[in-house]
Amino acid sequence: AAAVLLGFTLFTNAIEGGTWWLALAAGAVLVPWALWRRRPVLLACAAAFALAALLIGVWAVWHGGLPQFSEVGLI
Repeated sequence: AAAVLLGFTLFTNAIEGGTWWLALAAGAVLVPWALWRRRPVLLACAAAFALAALLIGVWAVWHGGLPQFSEVGLI
């Protein structure tokens, strides 16, 4: 549950803040490291970053790019 909440928060902050590329880069480093080290907190954080990356991908496909929430009228 914590990974889902953190992943959604990472997604919303990355999209609205325009730093989605930083979230994807951090996830690309964190996920393999977590799979290698197998620590519970590290795995939870990596799962959150993986969920955020998935949501960023869905958002990009849905909107044909990565507009902020305020640009599409959600805020």
